[in-house]
Amino acid sequence: MLIRHSTVIENEVAESEICSQLVDVLMRDKNDKVRRKAVAALGEFMFYAATQLDDEQADRCWDIRDESINAIIKSLKVETSSQGEVSDETVVFYAVKTLENITAQSNSAGGRFATVESANYLLQIFLGLHT
Repeated sequence: MLIRHSTVIENEVAESEICSQLVDVLMRDKNDKVRRKAVAALGEFMFYAATQLDDEQADRCWDIRDESINAIIKSLKVETSSQGEVSDETVVFYAVKTLENITAQSNSAGGRFATVESANYLLQIFLGLHT
């Protein structure tokens, strides 16, 4: 909650393992409510980091790790399980908003989402296709 509502995040938070912990929860937890909170916090943190990156004086602690980018991209994938359950739409929505916010804010961070995989997932969302 603090990350989602903070106007300033200190470098010590960026230097911590918070991003890795949020990615771990997002990718491994089975509880949709927990995953929703994790993707929301990760997205907000990544957006804040992206606002720091295009500054010439940017501290390297704000670099967005590949694991965070990959977690957001994987969260875009809408899947239907063998039991007929579809991916949590709220998690997918937060992943889309994260991608949108970062690409609108930062050239350097936004370009990292420009992959065939993310384009395919976004197209599937747009067309309402499920795999």
